[in-house]
Amino acid sequence: MVDGTRYRDSDDEGMRVEHVHYGCGCEDLRDDFHDGSTHRRVTHHRGKVLIDEELRGE
Repeated sequence: MVDGTRYRDSDDEGMRVEHVHYGCGCEDLRDDFHDGSTHRRVTHHRGKVLIDEELRGE
């Protein structure tokens, strides 16, 4: 386990953001948009992108 910060935000129309930044430099970012689409990106602390996916909404 490592230290880190978590940022969350949302609105009443379906937008949701959750970003986790770990103390080692790794990141886990997820954004859900108003149209139902989602973007998720997971980055290793050495900069290698492990997951970068975009799922389209309606």
